[in-house]
Amino acid sequence: MMVIVGAMVTMMVMVMIFRFSMGMVMGMQMNMLVGVTE
Repeated sequence: MMVIVGAMVTMMVMVMIFRFSMGMVMGMQMNMLVGVTE
């Protein structure tokens, strides 16, 4: 039982980190686009 819970928590953490990193990349691209247009 603990193994399943641990796997679920690990998956949730990995997904959160993945989404956070993707958000950072998207934000950087948006900033670069804004810098180019101005």
